[in-house]
Amino acid sequence: MRAAAGVALAALLLLAGPAACTAGPAVPPVPPSHTPAVGPRWEPVALSPGVAPIRLAAQGDRLLVGGQRVTDSAPTLDLVDSSVDSSVDHGSPAHLRVAPDPASPYAAVARWQSMALAAGRLTAIGGAPGGAHANTRWTVWDADFGTDWRRAVLTERPQNFWTFGGWEAGGLVDAVATADGPLLVGAWNGIVGLDIAIYHRRGLRWERAESAGTPLASTRTDLVGAAAAAPMEAGVIIVGSVTHLGGGVRRAPAAWRSARGGSRWQRLALPQGGSAGSARSVSCAPSGCVVAGDVDGRYALWWVPVDGAPSRVGGVPELTVDEHTPMPGPVVRGERLWGFAGTTVLVRDRGRWAVFPAPDASQGADGSSDQGTATLLAAAATDSEVFVVVGDPAGPAGSRLWRTGWTETMGTP
Repeated sequence: MRAAAGVALAALLLLAGPAACTAGPAVPPVPPSHTPAVGPRWEPVALSPGVAPIRLAAQGDRLLVGGQRVTDSAPTLDLVDSSVDSSVDHGSPAHLRVAPDPASPYAAVARWQSMALAAGRLTAIGGAPGGAHANTRWTVWDADFGTDWRRAVLTERPQNFWTFGGWEAGGLVDAVATADGPLLVGAWNGIVGLDIAIYHRRGLRWERAESAGTPLASTRTDLVGAAAAAPMEAGVIIVGSVTHLGGGVRRAPAAWRSARGGSRWQRLALPQGGSAGSARSVSCAPSGCVVAGDVDGRYALWWVPVDGAPSRVGGVPELTVDEHTPMPGPVVRGERLWGFAGTTVLVRDRGRWAVFPAPDASQGADGSSDQGTATLLAAAATDSEVFVVVGDPAGPAGSRLWRTGWTETMGTP
């Protein structure tokens, strides 16, 4: 494990090249000679009939797929063992259904917002519109897989309406598994606007910590907003944006890093944020995290170490994005970095970048695609494979799960 972590550290430190350390315009596209001729070889993963995948969470060689039944919108949870051939029958060691146990009416039709898996324990957030104004009714779930994943049950833990709802509520963003237990990240109305909110679990209840007086709170000059979160060493990283109000309105990408659990927060400005930018997703390795977002309408990546200042990742191919472009969290494995935005997969392999369309039904075995219109909705990596969910951002019906081996070497011309 230490050797693997060392390799990942060395690779990640190389991500922030000279272009990441100096201010200036967006980096130019990678020359065509740097683009591999053969892309990732994706194959579809069969799930239970009538299930549309939405969210992913991985641990070791096991992948949890949070989905929704197309017929009645009921939440589902499937387990895929990526070390076993996916062509075998349902219920085998390669694929089985974990039974959700909803306790409230909105849980029975919840759509997954976030899933956090660590040490065999899952914490998940679901949401469904309800009430006169169709505001989201949040539900929280957990499962303990222990040593026998076949016996696990995904259980909803009903909360008081005012825990996540009411006039001051701002919604939930992510669940995070930390060394001190799971956390939920969202928003709550503060003194001058919405603050970033942190929820801690106390038994079966969730309690919101006070954000006032911390870097998570908005001020009269800086309005904060969270988009995603992930565990970072013993603490948490939250990514999003700060809207600066002094001297003109400007939105800048930002991150918040805690020393341990949900305490001792530090706000970090992500460099080379342009005139308008935001951080949208994040994934972490032992030595730090890769953040994905947008800067002046272009896809951007940053490296945030466990200690020290963040830096802009250099050499990223130019990719036009907007505020509606889905950006699943990047994937880092050894010397390979995967980025995902809209209908595009970006891969950095041994110092070279390449761009490929997302997998879809028209894709050939050699990685080619005639359409490339499938939108990337979620991504995760097991010890041996990268998984993505592609489909329509407006609804899960028709979405599909795909996988490819991240250890494969892509051919070059």
